[in-house]
Amino acid sequence: MGAPGENRIVPASARLLQCADSILRIWGIAAGGGNAQTAIIHFFPPAALMTHKILIVDDQQDALDMLAALFVWHGFDAVTAKDGQRAWELLERERPDLILADYMLPKLNGLALYHRAKLHPQTKDIPFMLMSGVPLTVKPSAAHAVLTKPIQFDALLDEVHKAVGSRGQTAPLPS
Repeated sequence: MGAPGENRIVPASARLLQCADSILRIWGIAAGGGNAQTAIIHFFPPAALMTHKILIVDDQQDALDMLAALFVWHGFDAVTAKDGQRAWELLERERPDLILADYMLPKLNGLALYHRAKLHPQTKDIPFMLMSGVPLTVKPSAAHAVLTKPIQFDALLDEVHKAVGSRGQTAPLPS
């Protein structure tokens, strides 16, 4: 498991392996005659196996759990942090494709995290989305989106697909 304040969600690629393993058992293919990785490569093209990693930052555990589950369900890998400082520490190790951060966070608020990420050479190109329970009067110029809570899931997913699609990998996982 990760450090306190961090949850590691099962990556979408691992879920595919679990599904393929189940399919192989249903079809009666013995472990010696095939394996989950071979089945995935056979049934899903390599582009379908590419996933995007999203770093979700919110001090509300329920919100973290809900957003992480939503993203994993839709084929993303999700890493969570409960404060801005922990998110900053995770950025280099996890190398997410997108950061989704609440504005009001302990230790380092979402706007400060945004500015720090945009000033750092290794994180400046990561799309950044802010969410807030109160309307923000200013949108950071390079932020991909600012979303008002409660979040509309369809709109959130559309924004996420736009943001990570702009980085070159757009292949969704099969549903």
